[in-house]
Amino acid sequence: MVKELCIIRHGMAETSHGQENDFERKLTSSGRGRISRLAHLLKTREFEFDLALYSNAVRCKETFDILQSYDLIRKAIPKPSIYQASHPTLLQLIYGLDESLERVLLVGHNPGVSQLVGYLSGDLSLMLSPGMVVHLRFEGLEWKELSKKSGMVIEVFQ
Repeated sequence: MVKELCIIRHGMAETSHGQENDFERKLTSSGRGRISRLAHLLKTREFEFDLALYSNAVRCKETFDILQSYDLIRKAIPKPSIYQASHPTLLQLIYGLDESLERVLLVGHNPGVSQLVGYLSGDLSLMLSPGMVVHLRFEGLEWKELSKKSGMVIEVFQ
């Protein structure tokens, strides 16, 4: 059995003017354009996700909506716990995935998504910039068995 996880950091967002409005930050026009190009690339590469989990922060929801508009995602679940999540919190979400799912998309925030990629792949040099995707593959493991250095980075899209 092979499991694939694509982890994306939301697109470039408006500048924050304090913690009180961080959740409401929207994608910039450049951020929307970059995510659209990324979605087009994923579509031409015939990516299809069984499930997408995404933060309900505005910039992640907008990122998800663009990806969804390219018919890349079969089912989606907004997860408020992804907002400001550490990698252990994100890992717990993954552990709870149904084993019938083969390819999952996670749309989230730094530093959690970069920490998760580093933990699962062992490559601590990968720091996700806005709109960046890391595609990981796990051979012979169930979702609940993922652990440190259990995944292989297949490709990175920027």
